[in-house]
Amino acid sequence: MPSKVSKNKKPLEIEKIEEPDNKMNKQQQKEKLKLELALLNSDSEIEEESPVIERVKNIKQKNSEVKDSPSDTQSYTQTKAKRERTEKQKEQFQKALEVKKLNAERRKEEQRLKEEQEKAELEKKIISKAISLKKKQIKKQQVLDEISDDETPIEKIKKPSKKPPPGPAPASIALPKYVFFN
Repeated sequence: MPSKVSKNKKPLEIEKIEEPDNKMNKQQQKEKLKLELALLNSDSEIEEESPVIERVKNIKQKNSEVKDSPSDTQSYTQTKAKRERTEKQKEQFQKALEVKKLNAERRKEEQRLKEEQEKAELEKKIISKAISLKKKQIKKQQVLDEISDDETPIEKIKKPSKKPPPGPAPASIALPKYVFFN
């Protein structure tokens, strides 16, 4: 942080000086510029200027050069008075407004028709899907009706008794063919 020091080496003010932010509103920018100006124009001498203050001076010089350039169209347009429109220009402007209104109405009508058409197509798809589902339901019901009409006696299915599965065969211990003695 740059600090301002008087001749007797006591700090007068300690402020953080930053480059202007684009996010600041105009009032904040004005206040900041006033503070910077007060720092630069103060009557106490600064032994060593900080690099931040030099940078602020350079920025101000660049801004003043840009404002003085002849390509600044804003000052030109402020000083020039507007001419009145002629009757023909006024008539053309009225025609253009009417055409604009007609085109807006036409686009709205086209959009409404398009939405209606999409809605009709969607409705048609939904109806066709509902019909196919109803047909499937009727077919299933017919199959169930045919099965229930069949009055043949249902034989009881004998369930086989569950026996435990045969386990592994007991391993018979076979005597070795040769016997070795130690």
